[in-house]
Formats: sequence, structure tokens, C-alpha cells
Amino acid sequence: MSSSIVTQVPQSVWNKFLPPLYVDKIEPEAQEWIKEILIGLEAAKDVEDFEQSARYWIKSLQKYFDRSYSLTDEQFKSVIPILIRFVFADQIDLPTQAKWFTTLNVVLKKAVHLCRDPSLTINWELFYSILDQNYLHISNLNFKGYSTANFHLNAWRSCLKSARKFWVSNSSSNDLIYNQISNFIHPLWNPHDLSIFKAVFIHNTFAPTSFSSTSNSILILNNLIFNHLSLIENCSYYDQLFFHYFSRVAKSSSSPSSSSSSSSSSSSSIVIPWSNYSPILFTLFLKHFDLSLSGASKGIPKLGKIKAPAYLRNIPSRSSSHSIAKLIIYMLPLRNATTNSNHNETLWNDLELFIKSIANFYYPTNTGKWTNKLANFLQHLVTYYYKRIVRENIQNNNTNNKRFHDVVIECYKRSLHSKTGGMIQAALHVSGILVLINPESIIKILIENVQRSLDINSVATTQTPTMIETLSLINDQILTEINNNFNSRKNNNNNNLKNENLELNIFEELGERFLRIMEETLLAIDVNDMFKTRATLHFYLSFLGNEKFNLKGNNFWEENKERIETWGEGLIDRIIELFRHRDKMDTIKKGVRRNVNYHLVLNG
Repeated sequence: MSSSIVTQVPQSVWNKFLPPLYVDKIEPEAQEWIKEILIGLEAAKDVEDFEQSARYWIKSLQKYFDRSYSLTDEQFKSVIPILIRFVFADQIDLPTQAKWFTTLNVVLKKAVHLCRDPSLTINWELFYSILDQNYLHISNLNFKGYSTANFHLNAWRSCLKSARKFWVSNSSSNDLIYNQISNFIHPLWNPHDLSIFKAVFIHNTFAPTSFSSTSNSILILNNLIFNHLSLIENCSYYDQLFFHYFSRVAKSSSSPSSSSSSSSSSSSSIVIPWSNYSPILFTLFLKHFDLSLSGASKGIPKLGKIKAPAYLRNIPSRSSSHSIAKLIIYMLPLRNATTNSNHNETLWNDLELFIKSIANFYYPTNTGKWTNKLANFLQHLVTYYYKRIVRENIQNNNTNNKRFHDVVIECYKRSLHSKTGGMIQAALHVSGILVLINPESIIKILIENVQRSLDINSVATTQTPTMIETLSLINDQILTEINNNFNSRKNNNNNNLKNENLELNIFEELGERFLRIMEETLLAIDVNDMFKTRATLHFYLSFLGNEKFNLKGNNFWEENKERIETWGEGLIDRIIELFRHRDKMDTIKKGVRRNVNYHLVLNG
């Protein structure tokens, strides 16, 4: 292999912090190393040595990437075909193939900017041959070495996800690939045979999700939703695979770069009218959660659920709650909120009705087999909303943020009081994201809930660990609002400030309420209550280690320095009392003692 393709090797950003003597040697050593690896891979391919040479040079390439090096475009174009030849060879065993899938996945991720290069097109049938040979038959149920098969399947799946971008060189090729896959699985679409599950699995795994025009997209979705989706009535696995595929289609069509990254033949962006399908989809979502509606099922016989073949159910797949939440978020018209108002309003109204239908099942007294599904759904719904507005750079759209906040706020407030571990974890996760979307509302809700749980005369004292733990997740936003409000009051007249913005009333007293919570939570450090003690210490550590909590600046904290010092003395007394009974306290054995000793320094 000619050495002319070896140019400057992209370096890790951390290399500049090394001593100058090493920095000067990194570039020439990296160039010599990758040159030797590429020559070795080329030689191993020429002699078809899949044992010693291929194993050695692919392992060396993985080590090269582990050191945060990358490749030039010419080197990517040379190494990807070689790796594909090795990975899909018949002579290698599954553990070795799994390791090589991992290396190929790393290369494809780093070379994603070359996915439209015709010389790097990857045939989807290569991945299907691996799946069909090892997993899509009843005989695979007796596969020896489950851990090996699981490792191999996960590596194959990760590599497949990266390889999908290299299947076509332009958007019109997506239509050809989809037609090819549709013709391949067409004989399997038989609702009276289990082969239909194999058909929908292959379709979900390999079918493209972006197409050359809006008309083609609508034609394909009409066929899937109105024809194929209704073939099996009562099988969650069947619906789940369709939800996963639809969510990927919705994300592809909503991407701001979906049209710009496509071929120039696609003159207009693809807009899918999801409002045409939302009544059917939201009805299926509600059915999929399998909620117990009081009186609705009396006298109505329940149909037996249809199960997919065991060899398909053994293949791990994304949860239905995850796919449903992703599909809902990417169906919403967040970027084009001003166009096609009837379409936009229909989707928002359908979402509001759907959330109202399931909101009562978030009450702590209404738990059942659906609780974990609903907890995961709420968590993923909020997560995907925030991911999308950041990805599409529309996080400053207050209209969308307010409407989404109003939709999910009731479910969120009810989940805060749950006694189920899964729902509590979801509420903690949602708190940290919703506070970035609407800090005024979330901070007010959590401050009031914490103070109510700390009231000894309240029945909500059992919620104290959860409320304190939730508060620790948003302390950065609370400290920011306290400092901003202090600066505003210092630069403006208080009366004018109140008249200009009534929303600031919650923040004008936020500092005082936060100090009161700090003082009242000292009693929560109890040697007999491990969970409450752990949550309280976590709460303290979350703001003691924050630079915004500074006693030496001209700020709110400096004005209340004496009060904070008194609180610090009380905290030290509680910690000393805790250490005296450390044999009774499991929290000490789990590392809290070390963290407390490290962070209990009140700014010097």
C-alpha cells in the first residue's frame, strides 16, 4: 500500500496537555503506526489469512482508536472494505466476529461523513445473512453459550445501526432498498402463520426510514398502518416492532437536515401528515399499556394474547414505552408551528386527550402491572422532547415549551408521590429535565412539596426522602435563580420589579425558603433512617460543591453568612452524632462518610 495516503493523523484534544517532549513525538509515531496497520490489513486480505494476521492487525487497529486517534478520509476508504471482507467471512467463530463487529462499528461512526460515498456502500444482505444463520430459526433456541450469543448479537446490532447510513448513496436509492426488502418478505405476510412475525422483524430491522419524496412516504405508511398493522389484533410484540419503526421514520422526517443532506433530486423537504394517523396510533398506544378501565370490560370476553415465536422473543428489543414516547415527540410539529395550523392543533389535541386518559394511573393509590410502563413512558417522553429541541435548536420556543409543560405536568406531580421504585426514579429523572424547560413552575412545585413533607403535622412525611432527593437534582437552577434575583433587586427598585413581572414573586422569597429548608432538613439526618439520611446528605453535597454557593462574594449568601454558619455548626454536630453510631448506619459503609468529609468545607 502506498504511503502517500498517510497524512496528518487527527489527534485527541487532550494530547496538548502532555509534556512538550511527548507532544512532538506523537504525530510521527501515530503516522508510522497507522501506516504499518494499513499495510498489514491489506496483506492479510490478499492472502485471506483470517486467523493470525487478521486477528493481530484488527486488534492493533482497535488499540489505535482506543488512544483517541482517527483516520483521514482516504484511510477510511481503504480500511472499511477490508474490515467488511474480514467481518463477514465464513471461517471465523462468533466471539471473534463479535469483536470485529465492535471495531467496524467504531470505524463507521468515525466515517459517518462519508456515508454518501458510492465506494463505501454496504449491502444490507450481509447483515441479514448473519442474523438468519444464527438467530431466526427454532434450532437456534438450543444455541450453546448464551453469554457468547448475547455478546455477539449486541455487537451485531450496534454495528447494524451505524451501517444503515452506508446502505445507499442518495435518497432515491432508499426507495429501491425498501422495495427490495418488501419483495423479499412479501411471501411471509401471512396472518395465519408465525412467519408474519419474522416478516415484521426483518422489516423493522432493515427497512430504510427516509424516502425520496413525501408521496412515497405517505404511500408506504398507508400500506403499513392500514394494511399490515391490523393483521394481528392482540400481540404486543407485533405492535412494538411497528412502533419502533414508525418512531425512526418520524425522527428522519423531522430532522432539520433531512432534506439538505439528501440528494439534490429531492427538491422539497418531506412532511408527513401524522394527524391522519394519530387517532389510530393513539388508540393502539392506549391498548398497548393494557390499563384497567373500571367497568369497561365487564361482560366482555378477553381474547387470548398471541405470542411471537420464542426465537424472536429471545432477541432483545427496545421497550414499547420507549418507542411510543419517541414516536409521539417526533410526530409533533415543533419546528413548523406556524404552518398548517389545523394539522398542528390536531396532533396537540390528540396528545392532550391521550395524556388525560392515562393521568389517573399515575396516582400512588392506582398501581398495577401498568405502573412501570407508564413510568418509563413519562421519563422517555420528557427526555425525547428535550433532546429534540436541543438537536433542532428550538429550545427557546416558549410556545412549544409551555404547551408541552401543561400536557405532562399533572402526570409529573402525581408521580412525585408514588411509592413504587420505578415511578420514583422516573419522577427524579423528569424533574431534572422539566426544570430546564420551565424552571418557574418546577421549582415552585418542588419547594412546596419539600416544605410540606418536612412539616411534622403533615401526612406527607413519608415522602421526605423522595422530595429531598428531587430537590438535589435542581439545586444548580435554584442557586442560579437566587443569585439572579439578588442582582436584580440590587440594581432595581423592588416595587418596580414586582409591578413589571409578577412571575418573579416566587423567586423573591426563594432564597429565604431555601435557607429554611436547609435548617429544617438537619433533623432528617437520623441514624435510624438510612434513606432519609442519605437523601439529606446528597442534598447538602449538591450545593456545597457548587461554585454558585459562595460566601465570599457580594451576594445573597454573604448577606446571610451568620445564618449559614449556624447551620454549618448544626450540620457538623449531626455528622459527629452520626459517626458515633456508625455501626448502626449502613450509609457510612457505602461511601457517604468519605464524601461528607471531603465536601464539608464551607468555602474556607
